[in-house]
Amino acid sequence: MRDILAILLIQSALGCALAAIVWLTVGGDAAAAALLGTGVCVLSHGFLAARLLLSPDARLLRALWLGEIGKIALTVVLFGGALATLQPPPLWLLLGYIVAQLGTFSGLLLPSDKRGA
Repeated sequence: MRDILAILLIQSALGCALAAIVWLTVGGDAAAAALLGTGVCVLSHGFLAARLLLSPDARLLRALWLGEIGKIALTVVLFGGALATLQPPPLWLLLGYIVAQLGTFSGLLLPSDKRGA
């Protein structure tokens, strides 16, 4: 549970750092789009994490499939809604999503839980 929250926080921090750099160099609209892209990533990953954490062990594989399908659907809906209603600069929206997505790999750097050993 702590690892999942840590990854979501790292994703958020990376997106906020990108948005700060973009805000200082490009401007507020691009920074807001980068933050929006980060939000799409963090919300969809949070959905998947909740599906897995709330599932009993016997139904873990089913929860994984449903969570992944839901994550992809949520990503599409959030991107579609953002592009349709807010009309952010697409490049910065996508870049915010990609940078936050790269935060997922931070899970590989977290110390492993050795409770079972």
